[in-house]
Amino acid sequence: MFRYDLNDLLLLQAISDCQNLTRGAEKIGLTAPSASVRIRKLEEALKVKLLKRSPKGVELTSAGKLVVDQSKKVFWTFEGMASSLRPFIRKEEGVIKIFANYGAAIDFLPYDLAEYMAVHNEISFVLEQSPSLNVVRAVATGEADIGISVCEVLPESLRSYPYHEDRLVAILPENHPLADRTHVDFKELLVFDSVGLSQNCSMQLFLCKKAVDLGLPMKLKVQVDNHPHILFEFVSVGVGYAIVSQKTLEKRSPEWKFKTVQLNDPWARRELKIFLPQAKDSETNRLKEFKDYLQSRGYMKSLDD
Repeated sequence: MFRYDLNDLLLLQAISDCQNLTRGAEKIGLTAPSASVRIRKLEEALKVKLLKRSPKGVELTSAGKLVVDQSKKVFWTFEGMASSLRPFIRKEEGVIKIFANYGAAIDFLPYDLAEYMAVHNEISFVLEQSPSLNVVRAVATGEADIGISVCEVLPESLRSYPYHEDRLVAILPENHPLADRTHVDFKELLVFDSVGLSQNCSMQLFLCKKAVDLGLPMKLKVQVDNHPHILFEFVSVGVGYAIVSQKTLEKRSPEWKFKTVQLNDPWARRELKIFLPQAKDSETNRLKEFKDYLQSRGYMKSLDD
């Protein structure tokens, strides 16, 4: 049996980081005398000297460095185990965690979730907006139970299902030089002032990356909260153009005056997909039922359109 525990190893790491026993002890909520006793007992258990005095305070011996390096691997293993258990914990608690990109989180999920929860009020949801690549990563690592986003290359660890189709369009002030056009390339717009969403919004990150890829960063005159109605207001009074989804345009008010122009760029067509892990060991009947419901909502919507 081991005569030390993980807290002793954590203390040794903290002392090493601080190069000071007192500050290392405080870092994990111990007093210096208590930490000294723990380190002495750890040295007795391992039968090696772990710390030595230095001009700066204390430092690890060669054996101490080995213990810290190996203990970090132990903690990484435990962190990985905790991460792997998250889907099972949410399953027990009746929670479904969704990661979705901006389009899905703003334009579709609020309405689809509301109808689903009206019938299934025993289920709770956590919805987190994130860029499409982060959505895929979150599902692959188990951070999310289900993801909804755009993804051109699907990892082998995931399976996908169709959800909704949408299109990004440009909205321009009525007096804009390109307002009489029916179609434009995104690159043509980049020489003009634009109205954008906040910098941490997944849609804005996507557009800024596309602009950088074209060698012409967006001329953001103003960035607003992640509410599309504020974009409409600024475009309507002539501040600049904005990029929004066709679905978002359905929410416009007649008082907002601007022109809508289609984007020629292939990425403007958005195929939203549902992502689940390839392995089904953590998939509950509840999650499968929810996935089937989302698919049916997308199918019904495409028929209506």
